[in-house]
Amino acid sequence: MSELARIEAVGAASILLTPRIKRTLLAHAQDRQRHKTAASSRKKDTGWSDLALHYLGLKGEYVIAEATNLPFTPEVYGAHGDDGVDVRVDCVPCAIKTRHLASGDHVVERRSDLSAVSHVLFVRGPCTKQRCGCRICEVETPECWTYCGWLTVDDFWAQCTEDDWGHGPRWWVSQRQLIETVFDGVRPVSKIF
Repeated sequence: MSELARIEAVGAASILLTPRIKRTLLAHAQDRQRHKTAASSRKKDTGWSDLALHYLGLKGEYVIAEATNLPFTPEVYGAHGDDGVDVRVDCVPCAIKTRHLASGDHVVERRSDLSAVSHVLFVRGPCTKQRCGCRICEVETPECWTYCGWLTVDDFWAQCTEDDWGHGPRWWVSQRQLIETVFDGVRPVSKIF
């Protein structure tokens, strides 16, 4: 089965992040943090540290890797980050956007965040409310994170809403706008490409 077929067949896949996995991801986030310049001016919510955002992103990358059986590559990218591609599915460049909430919207902070990719994969966390006292860098409690769907970049820009929460324009789509690739042995798999 090709990588593309695996990602099509996954659908809304939930992945358990154990304390051991979370400690490993946090260590990778700390490594990224040491090599990257601060990005506080582009954050939607200044209540999150850059380290917390690296950790959140790594959780999403790990969930996609596990859900699709793709390799997880948490390498350090240097002071200015990566090339905008979080994962390649059958050589097709994809971004991964992760949020800690189990419901709500998925935000893109800069138009350039999607300039190098053709698809966006979305991951959601276990939190149930915005101000839940979430300690995003906590590692001792197991958590279930979910790959909840995808959009092409063109569809994202066609469907997104633009808002400004005090740090410049941001673009978002709701989870109900995502294409959920469900395969239950009966329904056909929706195609990603």
